[in-house]
Amino acid sequence: VLLITALRSLGIEAYPVLAHTSTGHGIDPGLPTPYVFNHILVAAEIDGKTYWLDPTLDHQGGAGGHLVRPDYGLVLPLRPGQDRLVKIPEYRTAGPEVDVTETFRFDQSAGADLEVTSVFSGPAAEWRRRDLAHRSPAEYGRTLTRYYDDHYPGIEALGLPGIDDNRALNRLVVTERYRLEPEDLAADGLIEEFPLRAETVINYLPEPETRGRKYPIALRYPMHRRHKVILIDAPNQLGAADPYRLQNPWFDFSMHSHASGHRLTVSWTLLGLTDQVAAEDAATYLDAVAEVEDLATWWWTVGDLPDTSPAASEPQTSFLEHMLSIWEAARPAE
Repeated sequence: VLLITALRSLGIEAYPVLAHTSTGHGIDPGLPTPYVFNHILVAAEIDGKTYWLDPTLDHQGGAGGHLVRPDYGLVLPLRPGQDRLVKIPEYRTAGPEVDVTETFRFDQSAGADLEVTSVFSGPAAEWRRRDLAHRSPAEYGRTLTRYYDDHYPGIEALGLPGIDDNRALNRLVVTERYRLEPEDLAADGLIEEFPLRAETVINYLPEPETRGRKYPIALRYPMHRRHKVILIDAPNQLGAADPYRLQNPWFDFSMHSHASGHRLTVSWTLLGLTDQVAAEDAATYLDAVAEVEDLATWWWTVGDLPDTSPAASEPQTSFLEHMLSIWEAARPAE
């Protein structure tokens, strides 16, 4: 009521809207009853556009076109002449809602620096903002470090993660920096099997344990995620793989890579196409998820690392220099 009063005082047409926060997508338009709703939001008409506002949500961001619409499905606006339910349009970001880039930069010491940049937009930015509000930067940093230590044992974080939150654009960027020392690369088999893993893609395809189901599998929708891994100054020559694309009724997955000398870029993209998998399609869907998991993890052979032992760092004497030193030692003093 307060928001509606404030908007109307500004000359903006506003009215209440009945909704259900969790089952709105399943409301049957053919069975009218007030008992299918559990929430009220506000609709505002501005310059011919409808803005769906939920003032009870916390950590929202965005202005104008960057304002995220609540994902409540079918709703009932309370205004004269309204005789049917209305579906709130899905909110879609201009690009991936989660876009992660991992950059490994190898150096002459045979170690590597890792920089991770995670860009959260729209609903993903609001979800990350809520998460960060309930734990300290140090706790969040430990969670991130544990993940990388599981895949690259011995890796060390170089400070706390950096957080840049642009509330107007509803865009939040997290930056992490790590160091992988030569002895860490040499241990735990990382030289033979150095993982390149698109965790951003793999984590968002649910995998129920049973293939035989009575009920559909719920999927995140809309959903658009990208994960990129870049290797720079790798110890060995790198090669790219052929591009790959997997399309089905539930998602669109693609993988692309590019190599030039000692640099490699691999990019995986996942685009959701629907909000559920029918029970009878569960087995086919799970086969497709297994294929994505295989393609979203690469195992790269690092190759021979430079010898950084003290002996290797000492200047090496050529055969000619060695013979000259013997001649100088044997020559009679003048």
